[in-house]
Amino acid sequence: MKFRLPLFKLAFFLVFLFSLTVTQAQTIVSVSGQFVDSEKDEGVPFATVAIFKNKGDVNPIGSGFSEEDGSFEIILTESGTFFMQVQCMGFDGYEQALTVDISDIKLGQIPLKSQTQMLESVVITGEKVSGTSTPGAMKFNMDAQGSDDMEEIVSNMPGVEMDFDGNASIRGLSVTYLVNGEESGMENPLQEIPKQSIASIELMTNPPVEYASSGPVINIILKEDAKIGNSFRMGGNFGNLNSAKGYVGGSVRTENLTINPWVYYSQRDRETFGNNEQLNYDERFMEQSHTSKNGWRYGSAGTWWAYKFKDKSELSGTIRYSLSDNFSESWNNNDFYDLDSVTFRNTNVRTNENNGFTRDFSYENKYRKTWESGQKLSLRYLMNYKESFSSQHQGSDYIYNAEEDNATILDRGDRTNDNMRHRFQARFTQPINEEMRVVTGYYFDYRKNNQTAEYDRKENEGDWIYNPDRRQDACTETMAHDVFASFTGKWDRFGLNLGMRYKTGKTDIHQWDAGMGVYDDFLNQFSNLNNTIKLSYDLKEEGENIMLSYRNNVRPPSAGQLNPFVNDANPLWITMGNPDLNSTKTHYLELEYLKVGDTYTFKGGAFGRKIFDQVARYQWSEADTIYNSFHNIEGVSVAGLNVYLQKDIVPGLRGTVDGSWSYEYMPDREGDLSKAQTYYFIKGNVEYKFAKNYRIALTGRYTSTKLSNNAQTAGYGSMDINFERKFYDGKGKVYLNIRDVLNTIEQNVLTSSDSFIRDSFAKQETRMIMLGMSFYLNGL
Repeated sequence: MKFRLPLFKLAFFLVFLFSLTVTQAQTIVSVSGQFVDSEKDEGVPFATVAIFKNKGDVNPIGSGFSEEDGSFEIILTESGTFFMQVQCMGFDGYEQALTVDISDIKLGQIPLKSQTQMLESVVITGEKVSGTSTPGAMKFNMDAQGSDDMEEIVSNMPGVEMDFDGNASIRGLSVTYLVNGEESGMENPLQEIPKQSIASIELMTNPPVEYASSGPVINIILKEDAKIGNSFRMGGNFGNLNSAKGYVGGSVRTENLTINPWVYYSQRDRETFGNNEQLNYDERFMEQSHTSKNGWRYGSAGTWWAYKFKDKSELSGTIRYSLSDNFSESWNNNDFYDLDSVTFRNTNVRTNENNGFTRDFSYENKYRKTWESGQKLSLRYLMNYKESFSSQHQGSDYIYNAEEDNATILDRGDRTNDNMRHRFQARFTQPINEEMRVVTGYYFDYRKNNQTAEYDRKENEGDWIYNPDRRQDACTETMAHDVFASFTGKWDRFGLNLGMRYKTGKTDIHQWDAGMGVYDDFLNQFSNLNNTIKLSYDLKEEGENIMLSYRNNVRPPSAGQLNPFVNDANPLWITMGNPDLNSTKTHYLELEYLKVGDTYTFKGGAFGRKIFDQVARYQWSEADTIYNSFHNIEGVSVAGLNVYLQKDIVPGLRGTVDGSWSYEYMPDREGDLSKAQTYYFIKGNVEYKFAKNYRIALTGRYTSTKLSNNAQTAGYGSMDINFERKFYDGKGKVYLNIRDVLNTIEQNVLTSSDSFIRDSFAKQETRMIMLGMSFYLNGL
């Protein structure tokens, strides 16, 4: 039997979205009919029809989609006995055997039964203890998502804000990515794991203690029921701002063994311009204009493998290697004035050039065992080594007022970092019955960082002079032990999750300062206890619940915040840590309502945070030099509301509205009111699938003024457009993505400290146009 697949020609890539043509196959027999909604007696458009030679086959011998009125026609090139399968979002699947001879087959009307919940892309988890459900999580099924771009999918989830570089946050807190409930060792799982390998994603704004995270969590759950066979995927895009991305990967799967190798590369450049005005409290004023250019290149390669034993245990592992380099160039013109006499003081013209390089290697092994009684054991070891080098060249031209001599000073500094990490963790799950379970675990984490910095200086037209007094060496070691236990249970409609995590450890910093001729040895020991309580109640049998959760978190300062290592590569901008910092203690409270209807999903709630000893950066100035360090502030309070609505408007058209409002109170170093700020964020998305293989999505965002520890950023709006066309039975895709269509993203920042206040404006080219193609073949 032979089937001639459609052939497509891409004449010019810039107009490839409109230049696909199809070569018609020779007609032998047609299979036609019409799909209708069994309840509404209306045609069902965009249903997928696939005809296979045998039931269970992966590759169809013919396929297509239903038209707007539900009608369809599939052309076959040979007779025989075949199997037809029909799938459509919001309807139960349909299957039928076909006997094809030389006559056309007219099946007439085929009723499809509407599912109870049309929006299968969103489900409530935590109602059952089995499987990968997590209490209080919102699960998104990946097969029901229209886009294949994981960053686009995640950016449209409730409360998620994603910046220009793909960094996600929720309510101002950075998102932690997990894979199957555990750290992955990957730099960015959204870029390195294809959508086709993901079963679902769990979004948790207030995660249980099983997840060692102080903020929201996105848990990527991989598919475990993939068919035996091989797969291949590749894709890439390019655009303005010297941006490009490419990847090649695949999988080999036998009955017991799975191997998934990949290679990934991305790059991007950007230019920024702006100005600053700074008023020092000692009556000095500075005007600054600045331009900069920076960029990065990143590449990674690796493989994931898993072997399943006959006793339902599995041994898996990941090996990964990545390289990255970055550069930046900047030019600053600073004019200084003395306000008491309103006289010009001096001008400082500065140039700055940075180059950095990073190598990263990680290796992971994991063993999982499941018993017939439902008990589960997971053992995991992770090793990560990262080496980085950066070189900074700093130039300063001083033009003084009055009779003083002008001066030119050039500085250059080289800095190296070696980081080693070993992590071991064990987790055991003991089911009590179908509705209850207990999870216990132990984590051990060891990290070591070696850092060296050396500097040269040249004044006026002199020679480069190495300054041994500015050499600094530091070694930081952190060791932590972590144990936890949690209970999850459900009684009728009432659910409960209790958790407790105890962590203890130490951070040891050894430092040699050649200038001071001293060796410092600093030890910081810490221990903390974290608790979570989650109460949930199902208002109906399924599809509607309400949840109240509380969590406290104690987080010690990072080694970088504690390290008294002084970075004076730029003599006008000096940074250092503070070894006297206390641990940050945070209390979270959240009330949430979730309703999944036939054609919509609604989520709304209120949240609050109370933070003690928050670690914040602060600045002060001495003469023309700005110093940066860290300190603790007391009593930061945050309260807010959030709402999310996703609605299927008509078949193929889906709309989403997502918004949040919050109020933040932040005291100064003495505990008095420093800033009180309201902040709101709103996001809207419309997605439309039409003409079988086409999809277009428009996303608009607006943020009001944001408040940080010592700065507030003015609000801005932006709009993105995504257009794609699928081909080759959905296995291939060409697309056009435009980020920030109107080029409206800019930064207006007001910064204040104990010694100055600064008003800054910065603008960069944020309109990013990407043309791309991807291809995925499964069951080879």
